[in-house]
Amino acid sequence: MGHFYENKQIEKSQSVRIRLLNHFIAISVVPIVLCGFCLIFLFQAMTFNTYETTVKKETKEISTSFQSFLDGIDKTLSTLSSHQEFLSSADSESIYNTLYQLTNPYRNYATFSIYDQNGNCMYGTCELASRPTYWGILHALDNPSKDIIKQVDSEDNQIVLNIATKIKHNNRTIGYILSLLSTIKISHIYLVINSLTMKDLELSVKRMKQFI
Repeated sequence: MGHFYENKQIEKSQSVRIRLLNHFIAISVVPIVLCGFCLIFLFQAMTFNTYETTVKKETKEISTSFQSFLDGIDKTLSTLSSHQEFLSSADSESIYNTLYQLTNPYRNYATFSIYDQNGNCMYGTCELASRPTYWGILHALDNPSKDIIKQVDSEDNQIVLNIATKIKHNNRTIGYILSLLSTIKISHIYLVINSLTMKDLELSVKRMKQFI
């Protein structure tokens, strides 16, 4: 009888110790697990924020680079429009030399054409084709408040960006300069500008996915 009582006491003592140990483990481990989950969620949030910041930064840089490209075309058109001899000289070789020299940085992506006041194409870096002056991009240049016009049009079953300016003499329009960028060329420009940027973004995405 005494042994039975002692065994019961030992079992009871062991049961208490086990319960205390379980409670201790629960009290110790649960906060660690919760902290672990919190850290994971916090890291994911920080990763997404970093990725979002990177995307915004790279997008801004791409936009700035493309705008710089368009500004370069604007400057080229302004320079070309100062050459009034384009419409008065008979030396076509000299005119083409000047045209190709001034447009050299952009000819892989845009075409350039010179028109007289009636819309007849006199010179160009592409196939010569006349344009009407009573509508379209050349007609839009009748606006006296704008020296350079940008207009999105549909030509030859594709969307194009037309950029045009006037050739003036004694405040009278005697001709036009037109640059044309197709959507294919614009996409190519973006790909060139964005080539290194996309590699950085892909690396960021891969790193982010490791923790999602």
